[in-house]
Formats: sequence, structure tokens, C-alpha cells
Amino acid sequence: MKSKAGKIISSVLVCTSFAVVSAQAANTPEPANVWAGTLYAEGNLGCIMKSAADVRLPVILYEGNTYFPLRTAGELTGKNVGWDAATKTASLSGSVEKVYQTDAKESAIPEDGKLSVSQDTGIQISIDGTVSALKDANGNRVYPIIYADTTYVPLRSVSELTGLEVKWTKNSVNDEFIFIRTPLTEAQIKAANDYVWAQAEHLSTLHDLAKELRQKDTLTEDLRTSTVEKLGAEIDKMEAEKCPDTPLLKTTDAKLREIFTVLRATVDKMKTASLDSVPSIASNEFRFDNEGQVYMAIIQMKMSLDQKGIIEKGDLPPYDINN
Repeated sequence: MKSKAGKIISSVLVCTSFAVVSAQAANTPEPANVWAGTLYAEGNLGCIMKSAADVRLPVILYEGNTYFPLRTAGELTGKNVGWDAATKTASLSGSVEKVYQTDAKESAIPEDGKLSVSQDTGIQISIDGTVSALKDANGNRVYPIIYADTTYVPLRSVSELTGLEVKWTKNSVNDEFIFIRTPLTEAQIKAANDYVWAQAEHLSTLHDLAKELRQKDTLTEDLRTSTVEKLGAEIDKMEAEKCPDTPLLKTTDAKLREIFTVLRATVDKMKTASLDSVPSIASNEFRFDNEGQVYMAIIQMKMSLDQKGIIEKGDLPPYDINN
């Protein structure tokens, strides 16, 4: 009896136009596994694979290589996807806006993380009109695989052939991460690091200022007025910082600037709220909600920039949201 996940896959993915291939042309099904790590694509955290029918698909580990659906390859690399059944050629071409999927209405990922795939050496991959041999990190030839009537391609090879760089890493507790991004120059890396560091320092200043508003026993009207003014001035500085023009930080910085608007609204709320209620707003809304969102955005930027799965001491200015 098929699992529920298997039924979902079979029923919805066969409709994907570029994915349908002849089962007879592929090799005998072989075991593979679901890759259970976290994918960062151009700084976007937790990108997922999904079908046109809004069903989440697995990232697949097969013979030491990581594979993702051809549809996803097009979305993450900013390419149109095509399938020529006569020549069995899957194509990635042109230039379209990149898409970063982060949620789906259903999941077709096997709960036990195990699945079967078929390697198909007959499928060709064309990148902007040129048929390209797919190779792993060691330079060995690899081929597309078929899973649930869907063509999967090797993530590293396809990303690099379309001009992106890929890095795979683990953190101290063996969580796995893949980072895909447009290559950065040394000047861009420095500018991005300077920007992230500056925003982290501004956040630390906000945190220290807001401490004054959390102390109910010592809070006065004069202290409230002066502190709220300083908080507003610090948010002005954060908004004035110029983010480097790089795809890596673009999406996260846009979210960060949305949070600045919420920060300012919270500061305005503390400006007009009763004095007795200010400590609660400063602690719950400003510190845990607003500050926390800013801090997570900064960490996301730094992790994407350094391409590693953990922020270590010295990577950012000292900051303790719980203090």
C-alpha cells in the first residue's frame, strides 16, 4: 500500500511539464535519502523545494551528491525551465526574477527520510543553449535522477554552471547547511561586513537605552522623555545606514527596514503611554518582539555572508537580548 506522501507525489507531480520522462529509459531504482538540512539562497533562510501544485518536495542525497528538482533549479538561479522530449534535453535559459519558496500547503517528504531514485544518463542539461556535463565537487561526471516522475539535477553543478557559488557546511551540533549565492568581490564582502556590524552596534545601543525604560522603580517622566528621544535618534541612524548593493543582503535588508518601522511605532507608543505601562512595553514588545526580530535578521545576514551554520564569539558585537 502506498503511503499518503507517495499518493500525493504521484497525483500532483506527473503534471509538471518538464518533469515527465520515460521510466524505461532510466536505470533500476536505487536507494537514496532526504537531505534534512537548511538551505540559504542569496541570504534567504530556509528555502524549500515545491511543485507547481504547491506540494513540498524533498532535497535528495544520492551517491554523495545533493539533488533538487529542475523546477527549483530554475527558480533559484533565475532561469526559465524547458523540456524537449524528442532530445531528452532539460534546459535552463534566459534571465527571470529569482524565486525563493519558504512554505507549501502540503508535504510529500517521506517521514522516514528514505526513498528510491533512478539515474538517467540519457537526459541532457542545456544551460543558455549549451549542453553541459554535470560534475560533482571532485570533477566526476554525474547525471540527473528521477524521483516520482520528476527530474532532479545536482545542486552544486547546476548552481555553479549558472554562475552561482555553493558551500556546504555543518555547525557544532552537526546541523547541515547549504549556501547558494552570487559570488562577492573582496570589496563587497568588506562593505557587507561593515554594514552588518554597524547595524548590530546600533541594536546594542537600542538595547541599552531601552533598559532604562524597563526599570519601573526608577522611571520618571523626564527619563522617559529623554530616553525615547535617544531611541528615535538611534533608529534614524539605523535607517540611514546604506546596505551594499548585493543580492545576498537584498531580501533580508528589506525585511529589516520593515522592522525599523515597527520599532519606531513602539517607541512612539512608549512616548504617549501611561508611565506605569512603559516598562511592560519596553520589555515585552520592544525587547522581545522588535529587538528580537532585528537581531535575527542581522544573524541571518551574517550567517549568509560567512557561509557557516553558527555565529561565534567575535563575529558580531556582544549582545544579550535576555539581559
